[in-house]
Amino acid sequence: MTVRKPDRTPTNGLLLVQDAAYRLYAHTARCASNEKTIPKRLRWCTGQFIVSAASKICENIDIANTMRLDDSQERVWRLKYQKIALGATYNLLTELHKAWYAHHFDDGKLLHWIELVMEVQRLLKAWTKSEADPADGSGGTVRKASPNASNGNNVYNVNTSGSNNNNNANNNRGVAPDYADTEAH
Repeated sequence: MTVRKPDRTPTNGLLLVQDAAYRLYAHTARCASNEKTIPKRLRWCTGQFIVSAASKICENIDIANTMRLDDSQERVWRLKYQKIALGATYNLLTELHKAWYAHHFDDGKLLHWIELVMEVQRLLKAWTKSEADPADGSGGTVRKASPNASNGNNVYNVNTSGSNNNNNANNNRGVAPDYADTEAH
């Protein structure tokens, strides 16, 4: 699992967004099976769609989290699954609003549900942004055309922190980054 330590919850090692998504799913499953929220006679046409939407969020976050950042193809797929998960949050909001209009359950319950969804959205957006390099979309490694002392085929890889990345940068020759303002892009 590729979870950076600052993004893990203190108790279970999950990404913060995973933890929030699981909490959202648990809340959704409890509410969808509650007679006061969605009447039993209507659960087959309403409750199942709400629970399914919450499940899709968790599934896509989990799949995205299995993708390795050191593999460029997997990085692309990771971003796709992050975006699919974000799209599923909007689907859940749509299903919640449809259910509320059809069944008129408590406004406070709806607002709390929406707050949980918005928290997952905020964490998903932050997770996606933290891995995307605004300069080139490489996800944390800036690849710039600074001279490579050992040959003319490669360029040095410089992490966004400024340290060298030893995939191509030769450690004993140092790093010569081409400075770019990644914040401006």
